[in-house]
Amino acid sequence: MYFIAAALIGVIAALPPLMWARHQDDDALRIGAGWGLMAAAAIYVIFALERGDGYWKLLEIIGFGLYGSFYWFSKRNPLKMLAIGWLLHPVWDVFLHVLGNGAYLVPEWYGMACVVFDLLIGCYLWWRYHQIKSLPPELRIVH
Repeated sequence: MYFIAAALIGVIAALPPLMWARHQDDDALRIGAGWGLMAAAAIYVIFALERGDGYWKLLEIIGFGLYGSFYWFSKRNPLKMLAIGWLLHPVWDVFLHVLGNGAYLVPEWYGMACVVFDLLIGCYLWWRYHQIKSLPPELRIVH
């Protein structure tokens, strides 16, 4: 039952950024989604610094670098790379913090809420990327 409640928390948490994203141009969305992805990864670093040993601290810092790199790569293909980063982040959540040994690092509900949040943001970015890609080249805005 807690999975349903945690998933609902993820949906509710995703609503404000999704409503914000609908009104942003591609460049503002890239910046916001990029910083958001780095923040999502940084939260796990904070949990590891508070509750984890050296292994978990190092692993979460590596994860921060990995997911932060999607923001860096987004300079070439903005929404596609960020969508991929957001859609891959649930893999980290599930295998390390929902089903894995790192579940003790985060509150019980947090991992599932993060999975749902990440998937909603990633799906929106993927949809937005395909909306732009389907426009004729002369209507696309390239930054």
